[in-house]
Amino acid sequence: MLEEKKCPQCVNRVFSPPSRFCQEHGEQLVTTKTLVGRTLKGKYRIDAWIGGGGMGTVYRATFLKVGIEVAVKVLNPDLLTEQRGMLDRFRREARAAMSIQHQNAIRVIDFDDDDNLHYLVMEIVKGRELSEVIAEEGPLDYHRAVWLLAQICDAIDAAHQQKIIHRDLKPANVIVQKSGEQEAVKVLDFGIAKLHIAREQDSTETLVTQPGTVMGTPLYMSPEQCWGKELDKELGQTSDIYTLGVIGYELLSKRSPFPVAEKCGADLRECIKQRRVETPVPLLEVMPSIPENVAEVIMHALEESPANRPASAAEMAQGLREAAGSTPATSSKYTPGRSTSSTRSTASIQMKARRPLILGAAAIVAVLGLGLYLYLSGKKEVEKVVTNQPPAGMSLIKGGSFMMGRNDGDDDEGPAHQQTVADFWLDQYEVTNEQYKKFVDATGNRPPGNWANGTFPSEQAQWPVTYVTWTDAVAYATWTKKRLPTEAEWEYAARGGSQQLLYPWGSEWKDGNANISPVGRTVVQVGIFKKDVSPFGIYDLAGNVREWVQDSYTRYVTKSAGLPQCPECKVYRGGSFKEDIKDTKVTHRWATLPDIPTDTNTRSQYEKSVLPYVGFRCAKDTQ
Repeated sequence: MLEEKKCPQCVNRVFSPPSRFCQEHGEQLVTTKTLVGRTLKGKYRIDAWIGGGGMGTVYRATFLKVGIEVAVKVLNPDLLTEQRGMLDRFRREARAAMSIQHQNAIRVIDFDDDDNLHYLVMEIVKGRELSEVIAEEGPLDYHRAVWLLAQICDAIDAAHQQKIIHRDLKPANVIVQKSGEQEAVKVLDFGIAKLHIAREQDSTETLVTQPGTVMGTPLYMSPEQCWGKELDKELGQTSDIYTLGVIGYELLSKRSPFPVAEKCGADLRECIKQRRVETPVPLLEVMPSIPENVAEVIMHALEESPANRPASAAEMAQGLREAAGSTPATSSKYTPGRSTSSTRSTASIQMKARRPLILGAAAIVAVLGLGLYLYLSGKKEVEKVVTNQPPAGMSLIKGGSFMMGRNDGDDDEGPAHQQTVADFWLDQYEVTNEQYKKFVDATGNRPPGNWANGTFPSEQAQWPVTYVTWTDAVAYATWTKKRLPTEAEWEYAARGGSQQLLYPWGSEWKDGNANISPVGRTVVQVGIFKKDVSPFGIYDLAGNVREWVQDSYTRYVTKSAGLPQCPECKVYRGGSFKEDIKDTKVTHRWATLPDIPTDTNTRSQYEKSVLPYVGFRCAKDTQ
């Protein structure tokens, strides 16, 4: 046990958080064992206990290098000593979990060990467990239920594409977050449930050994998982799809599809026994008011045979959205879209920007399929149903008019003038080294100049790629069938559209919100700075690295005395880890040559002042 407390009067009794008092003697407990206050590997300072279970203990911690909060999950040391090979399995599963890049899946940032303590470092996720939402508010309106469940499907599909089966998906492993009236989910604990397998090798009876060591949770396990088939072979992705069906059933009815097993309580053996013989009660028998086509999608996922279920989580998500979108939304109480001074030179020209109004990323995904009523700027508009699936890792930016530039910034930031942009998709994160390497390998394009032997250090896989020119960025975007965002699109996304923000989080600078000087000393993994995010769910617009956009550099007015001329220059936007605060406003403009100059002196300046600090992200038209 990593955290222990004792009562001054008890002799051998040991307590664990969140217990504070001895129930027998009423004495306040004294902490006798804790990791709070310890710094792991000199990087992660443990600040507070969050929770724990059979697998390990979760703490709130500070990533000292960049001064941000993270979650650190320290595995139970007994788990790694009971079975040979468990440590290797942990490392494999941790690497696999880090490969999942999706807005609805928790991000695993790092894993390591310190004095026989093996731990994962993850983003901090704030919100309510889905189990709490169901208990307090269920049954949910079917539009809202589909909204949430489809996002869970999206996250599971992203994991399946990385060959990861969750195995322990349940409402307690899903966090619901709110931004205004929008709801988005985060799915937790990818890959780690598989660690239980090595502990349960003897027979199907050992599916339950001691509290906290179940390979899944009986009420949410697929039939093949209940029968212990994973002891003989790997579970398929349709096992997770079955669990998605169980969760959907609960969202819509506030009850389990297995009423007998539901009454087993803490008797896990009995629950598994009942699950082996009990079949799900048809959803329409329990909730006849639910549209038949929505119920059909849920029951399709609950087919006993894996071959009869949806082939993928993406297929299930599409089915849900189509089913909900084909039924009248006017009777629903849930309306998802409702809101209830720089140094200048010919090679480097700067500009400043504000933060955009953006619907939450996961919420936008649901709007696409549902075609519900949106309430924007106080006006009710009927949203067109978008039939194409959202591109992976991108958020929908709803177009509109806004005032581009500002009148109280640098000369080339003004005058403020009205611009209109159409709907478009935008990458949530800057293009990473790992993503760019695939492009280099496939096309033979020159690798970035800071790579050694044509590749990057393994620990920098999720860093934004730098040392790329505008020409390189365009080539990558073309290869991915995307494009660079226009300057107007970039600023619109950063300012929250008509919100006219100066920073992605608001109109006032806040220390520590973005990876810039003096906090920033180097590039960091994309998305680590959780407060450097626009209302559209776009990360790292104020810091980390600057970003190329489509446009050639032109001034907003034709007559601006004293401004340098650079008609061949291309614009890049945003701040970088070396920036001063004054240069991180999202109206700030930079510009330079589109490729490495041939002139020796200019090339040297370009390589020192541009390439280390500039990366890019991609955009895509909605049609």
